[in-house]
Amino acid sequence: MTRSYPQLEQTANDLFFEELTDLRQKLVKFADKISYEYDLDYSYKDDISTMDILKLLSFGIRKDADSEAENLVLYMKLLKKYMGIKLFITNNLWLYFTYDEFKALDSTLLSNDIKVLNIENIYSDEMKDRNVYIIDRDLCEIVDNRSN
Repeated sequence: MTRSYPQLEQTANDLFFEELTDLRQKLVKFADKISYEYDLDYSYKDDISTMDILKLLSFGIRKDADSEAENLVLYMKLLKKYMGIKLFITNNLWLYFTYDEFKALDSTLLSNDIKVLNIENIYSDEMKDRNVYIIDRDLCEIVDNRSN
């Protein structure tokens, strides 16, 4: 599945149109040259997107924050802003953060309007103030802990 990030792509295309056009042309010429030189039977994509170029260059965020929770928030803020992601699905955050770190993380995510669905494989008493839904072993019944 190819994921599209129209907002980031549009911003980069607007700001760096000439550079991207030149780079795309050079990449296609390079692919043509390899194809001719080695007489290989393969195909390649000649309509290279801006995201393909960014992936090729292994773009990533710097981890300048003091904690992993702050790095996670920074990462999610960037993905939300530039890639339009509306919901993040995480797994077992309670294993990585203390209760106080988790509360601070949750508060920061809420203040930045970042939506997260966190899937855990255990239930802890520390989660009692959260919205927790338990799916039974048959994966067919959802139990809401708030009704207790």
